[in-house]
Amino acid sequence: MSYRASASMIAKIYIGVAGITTAALVVYNVRWKHVRRRRPKILSVETVVAVEKKEKTPPIILLHGMWHGAWYWKPLQRLLAEKGFTSHAISLEPGERFLPGGSQQELIADLEKTLASISKSDTFLLLGHSQGGLLAQAAVYNSPNIRKKTSGLILLGTFPYRYIPPWSDVQTLLQRPQQHMYTFPGYTWICLFGKLWSADYTKQIFLLPTTDITTSAMKEYIAKLLKAPSDGLITMSHFVDKTFVKIDNILNKLPTLILGASHDVIYPPDLLRNAFEERYTNATHVVVQNQAHCFMDPGWEQSMINPLIEWLEALEN
Repeated sequence: MSYRASASMIAKIYIGVAGITTAALVVYNVRWKHVRRRRPKILSVETVVAVEKKEKTPPIILLHGMWHGAWYWKPLQRLLAEKGFTSHAISLEPGERFLPGGSQQELIADLEKTLASISKSDTFLLLGHSQGGLLAQAAVYNSPNIRKKTSGLILLGTFPYRYIPPWSDVQTLLQRPQQHMYTFPGYTWICLFGKLWSADYTKQIFLLPTTDITTSAMKEYIAKLLKAPSDGLITMSHFVDKTFVKIDNILNKLPTLILGASHDVIYPPDLLRNAFEERYTNATHVVVQNQAHCFMDPGWEQSMINPLIEWLEALEN
């Protein structure tokens, strides 16, 4: 086979994968109209109380990303407690697709009811990772009850609320070989079924290439993600939920920490910083080195916790 024929075949495969992915995205966003809205529910919460509580610091509400749960925050909660911060990790229900239930509005309603049941403080800090970061932003923007009690936002490896990236940024991302998630069968699988494809693909999008996933801790972590139920409604629905409404001053008044990972192939901080700056004028931007999207790679305790604690202590003062 000639080089030209081989290149042509590769191009056709690439176009085919891109076409399947696009079609999957269309299917993914088709939703049945709700026959009736369910009542808001109190979600499961894991609370870790500070060893020696700081006087001025409100509790921290932790919102996880897709396929994760409150269990994801256990190591961070332990470190926060040692530094004097009480935290509540909420297990969000997955966003159901194709069937009634799990809409963004319902998740915010669940969050409102859960926060009312656990937080006796006048205020709290919202910390969201990935999909949880989108939910945190949506909750502050859309819920007056949550907005008036939120004294600060911490956005960890997430995406700006109500933002459609320009095509130039999409092209830049796709030109980074093995540094994005979108032109692989695993992404089509996520779009169609809301589940992760394999351990290798999970590592590709969530962890550093150098991270050893054969250790017992990593095997347990990835096994939980692969067994998790279908998820993802909230992640996609932020694109279509009044996307073209101009962002006002609701979000940019809040003290905000935007914490990105240098090797995040899902939400690269270098491509999203301008959009974040437009929305959050009172924000501190930090890019954590040697970490990928899920901040689970070796050394995360130092690289991620240090800027977080520094920002929390500055907020307290």
